[in-house]
Amino acid sequence: MSFKISKEVKIVSWSTAILWFGWGFGESLIPVFLYQFAGSYAETGLLKSAFDITALLVTPIIGYYADKISIKKMMLVGTGLYFLIALNYYLAGVFACVSFIVFARILNGFSWPLTCVSRESYICKYTPRNKMARAFGYFDTLGILAWVLAVCLSLFLVSKFAIHQLLFLIAPAAVISFAVALFLPKGNKLKKIKSLKFNLKPYKEVIKEVLRWPLKLRTVVLSSFLISFVSGAFFFFIPIEVWKDNSDLKQIIILAIFYSLPEASGNLLGWVIDKIKINKSLVISFIGICAVFILSVFFDSFLWRLSALILVGIFVEAISLSRRQLIADFNIKNNFLVFKTHYSFGGISAVLDEITNMGGFIGIILVGIIIDSGSWSTALILMSAVLVFVFWLFVRNNIVNKDNLTL
Repeated sequence: MSFKISKEVKIVSWSTAILWFGWGFGESLIPVFLYQFAGSYAETGLLKSAFDITALLVTPIIGYYADKISIKKMMLVGTGLYFLIALNYYLAGVFACVSFIVFARILNGFSWPLTCVSRESYICKYTPRNKMARAFGYFDTLGILAWVLAVCLSLFLVSKFAIHQLLFLIAPAAVISFAVALFLPKGNKLKKIKSLKFNLKPYKEVIKEVLRWPLKLRTVVLSSFLISFVSGAFFFFIPIEVWKDNSDLKQIIILAIFYSLPEASGNLLGWVIDKIKINKSLVISFIGICAVFILSVFFDSFLWRLSALILVGIFVEAISLSRRQLIADFNIKNNFLVFKTHYSFGGISAVLDEITNMGGFIGIILVGIIIDSGSWSTALILMSAVLVFVFWLFVRNNIVNKDNLTL
């Protein structure tokens, strides 16, 4: 019997694709836009982190109340906020006022988890359990294609419009996306709630859970933080380095197009990892990233930086897939990931998903300070040292088999 994507999943997917289409026109230029206001790498990192810190704080709270608030309202509120985000980016460009950027980043920190939680809730509710992969694949494919199309179109628009004008194209996309989302059903039965107050329970539970994990599992989680620390800074600052060299925004957009390739190749990478096994995958990936970082100290052409972005993206995706397999193995063998407190599962899982993001924005700030006080080359060498430390942890705790380190 053939499986058909439900009407609800199609509505969510098209609403999201329209929104991502609007984002695609200017999102790749945000690092440069922030740098133009900040003037230093560290301050650029701080502006960028306004989104990450807000999302980190509100995501577990949204997860905690997810079964007590209408997911349709969450979807509509989250989508509607994107109009205000676009407006603030536009006003920042018109009045050259950094306060509007800060406000836009903070609003984005609210809108992103609201829309993410509501989208996933709809897909899970209106899709048979054994068809989830296909439903999420439909959602991801539609959204990515819309985003890439907008990015490609921005190659022709960037010479005629300023960055803040391209970012304002999020506004009409948000309005249309909101209108599409109005056709969604309510989606969930609501539980009674006494008050919508800030609750520390999700944070306390995740700390207890992590402390309960064995050393190997904690090492994998720490590696997620540190690898994101390094790769997040690399991916964020490469466009700024390219722009400082020649002020060509089209090259930044080209970087963004190719940056999306490694994530899109996840299925192929997963097949390769299954063939060569996790041990070799991790060894190759760690050596590969370190080699790219060291070579980037000596080569700074656009072609090399484009190649470096793709290579690091592939290696990071391979490490990410390997980590997921390791965590799944730990879960199957030891049952360490079973949450005993079902009432806070949404909040706990949401916080766990943010561990990698936390490493990313902290890395951008600290690496930005290193670049400001030293140089991009110094930062690359220190980031390589962090990767060597992570690899040492993997070997020391027998995650990578120390008796089989040959390729």
